Amino acid sequence: MSNSLLTWVEISSSNLTSNLKHFRRILGNEVKIMSIVKSNAYGHGLKEVAKIISNQKTDWYGVNNLDEAIILREEGITLPILVLGYLPLEDLKEAIRQNISFVTYQKDVIDYADREAEKLRKKASIHLKIETGTNRLGVRKEEALKLAKIIRNKKNIYWEGVYTHFADIEDRGISLFAHEQLKEFKNTLSLLEKDYGAVPFKHAACTAAILGFSESHFNLVRLGIGLYLGIKPVLTWKTRLVQIKKVPKGETVGYGRTYRASKEMRLGIIPVGYWDGYDRKLSNCGQVLIQGRRAPIVGRICMNMSMIDLSDITRVKVGEEVILLGRDSYGQEISSAEIGEKINTINYEVLTRINPLLPRIIY
Repeated sequence: MSNSLLTWVEISSSNLTSNLKHFRRILGNEVKIMSIVKSNAYGHGLKEVAKIISNQKTDWYGVNNLDEAIILREEGITLPILVLGYLPLEDLKEAIRQNISFVTYQKDVIDYADREAEKLRKKASIHLKIETGTNRLGVRKEEALKLAKIIRNKKNIYWEGVYTHFADIEDRGISLFAHEQLKEFKNTLSLLEKDYGAVPFKHAACTAAILGFSESHFNLVRLGIGLYLGIKPVLTWKTRLVQIKKVPKGETVGYGRTYRASKEMRLGIIPVGYWDGYDRKLSNCGQVLIQGRRAPIVGRICMNMSMIDLSDITRVKVGEEVILLGRDSYGQEISSAEIGEKINTINYEVLTRINPLLPRIIY
């Protein structure tokens, strides 16, 4: 690794593909996998992750918006892509032109897409989102039946999928509410297909449902966090030690003077802060790994710098690698779950808040 890099993210291609293969074994070959790469692939790097799994290891990609989908197309990705988030009307033409599927839950989207598709002499591929209790994007059964009738009367619309999303399946396992949601989805799906014919793809399962709720698999699943954490975490976030100094007993460290040295201490400076996505709430409670040892964060985390206590780690020198998140060669690990617990959030947020401008290095 070049010493010119000060803060960077390493992505293990072997761990990523191992995770995907693990879920493939669980699902078999009949169920297609949509790899969710939205939000910069959960902080791992959209382009980097997409390329690693593009060689027929995944069947679909799931993104949040058209910009992410276009990035994949520009990278030469030809596999199906579904935009799961809101797509403004003015973006529909480009989505259709680039064979990008999108979610619908509004009549005006269907009408507009039909007109734009006719102009392009193409089909607009849509997935109808069914609301079953999460109460985000989507429509309930009665409205879904109305939209289905409109969709089937549009000659330029390809009704590609129907799906829903679980609200209570990760915090407490497969809950009674998840079963109720699945029942509502199946009921709606049965009515839709009875009146308007079969829909090619049905999907409801996220990672947690893939692992413990086989009834929800249908013929397509959405693999999100499991792709990145799975059986082998994919990401390691590193920085370097850029200065070592002595701090006399009684002096304070950092803004607000929130840490006072109880004895003479050896202080290390690392060039990473909250701009990089290293949460300020880790001030005076976070830890990093250096030479297989844990070093505490002391003082407030700054915009571009943080300070660590090296008093008990004597043989370090300037330029050495410091691990903020991930496993080191000594077998020690700081996980996204550990960091999330310290800052009162979930591992998803820890990962996705890593600044997308930091280099992602594939190995």
